Amino acid sequence: MEWAARSCLLLMMVALVGCKAMPAPPAGFIDSRVPMAQRADLPFDKVWVRPGVSLQGYDKIAIPPIDTRYLMQQTWWKQMVNNQTIQRDARNLANYFHRSLTGAFSSDPNNRLRVVRNPRGRGTLVLELAIVEVTPTKAVLNIASYAASFAGAAIRTQTSGTIAFEARIRDGSSGKILAQFADRESGQASLVNLKNFSWYGHAIDIIHMWSWQMVRSANKRPGEVVYDRSAFTLKPW
Repeated sequence: MEWAARSCLLLMMVALVGCKAMPAPPAGFIDSRVPMAQRADLPFDKVWVRPGVSLQGYDKIAIPPIDTRYLMQQTWWKQMVNNQTIQRDARNLANYFHRSLTGAFSSDPNNRLRVVRNPRGRGTLVLELAIVEVTPTKAVLNIASYAASFAGAAIRTQTSGTIAFEARIRDGSSGKILAQFADRESGQASLVNLKNFSWYGHAIDIIHMWSWQMVRSANKRPGEVVYDRSAFTLKPW
């Protein structure tokens, strides 16, 4: 009974600590002059929608390649900019994000927005997105932590890695910006997380989550809420 009580307490502590990262500072991809704010019905840190705009009249979406220029200005990445492996990682993450978004919208059972290549078509939304921050999982430190103490490793959020994006939605025919949003996430806290042993395991999971959140947000009806994910998981992978 005592062990069970302590286990429950530990789970509650981890859940309370959570892993939701603080909102990222503006990177410059979106217009920081517009009044962006968190909305209770959307899962992103900051959102702005042009007054009077409704996305319900659109039936197509174009997704240009993901921008990584602002990521390369991040201090950690600037220090490694001559490292070909790091540059390849940035391209791979951007390509994965693009494939994930395209796949999520294409396989949406509601089939509300058809993915198209032409960003200038009538009735087309253009989703422009930039990865503006990636802090990789510190795999070596995490391995040392687990080896030193299971209890101490149970709550390890500082080495779980973060990723952030900024995005804007344009009208395909006029080019007018209809909405902007941004988010930053870190890897889910868990008792033992095998993703901590790879540099970008959490980033891949978060990208997949974001892709489906964007689909659900695009399909959202008035009054409907698109919830964020839990800050804690019992799954070790």
